[in-house]
Amino acid sequence: MRARSLISSLTLVLTTMSMPGLASAGAAWAGPECGAKLADWAVSTCDKKLDWTWDQAAKSFAKRGKRVPTNPAHAGPRYTWELSGRCGDSSANCGAQALTCPVLPDGRRGQMYTGTGRLLLTNGQQDPNAVPIMEDVCDYPAGAAVPIAVIQAAAREQLSKQVKTPTVGMSPPGGTTLVTLPTIFWATRYGQETLSITNPVPGSITATPEYTWDFGDDLSGVGPGRAYEQGIYPSDQPDYYLTATWNRPGIKKPTVTVTWKVRFRLEDAIDVDLAPIVFTSSANVRVATAASRLVNK
Repeated sequence: MRARSLISSLTLVLTTMSMPGLASAGAAWAGPECGAKLADWAVSTCDKKLDWTWDQAAKSFAKRGKRVPTNPAHAGPRYTWELSGRCGDSSANCGAQALTCPVLPDGRRGQMYTGTGRLLLTNGQQDPNAVPIMEDVCDYPAGAAVPIAVIQAAAREQLSKQVKTPTVGMSPPGGTTLVTLPTIFWATRYGQETLSITNPVPGSITATPEYTWDFGDDLSGVGPGRAYEQGIYPSDQPDYYLTATWNRPGIKKPTVTVTWKVRFRLEDAIDVDLAPIVFTSSANVRVATAASRLVNK
């Protein structure tokens, strides 16, 4: 039995940017190099601030916490902030400003703290010669976590809208073939798909298809195959088509499985592998002997 195809599988190569976990109060600013320590109120991958994070251990996504100084002169990744007291308690530095933190677009409400700001050098280390400053700082807690299963379901829904269940084609047509005759098979040919989502987590989904076949009678194959082309015969070019050759008559059910390898790219910065998404399709084929074929005709 020969079941081969010259169509090579698509390969996706993505570059993953380093993304450390959310730091605690007093973490250093990310300098010009990826992988440096990050301020917990201004998370970024080099030059991109991120609103979301990926927790590998918990297998979930979550809104990042934000720590924002209220003085614009001290905003930006040049200070690291250590919190010492929350407004509304006995701290004399808060006063009537306890409720002045603005609400974020996602509805999170910040609590105002008294913060000690320490100037950072370009290497992310605290400047030992700079005098610390005191200022009100709005602290926004991280949002609710989104399990990876939710993203997986969104990926399947979006992919199902983009591509249909594969169809199976064969030659000779009509659903009947002969024993010992190489029968050509093919399925709907898909390319790599890229889908954008904004809810529940912003990012893009990249899916790459892989094809496997089960023809029954211990016959199998890989690849999408291709339809018969006039003048190109399997006997002359056996590697050109995806074929199955049965030695016993009967009703066969060739089945193609399209397995989509899926990757989610969070906010165009962090790559997360999702579970494969699988679609299958089958056809009924009557395999007859030459004698029965002539009688039926």
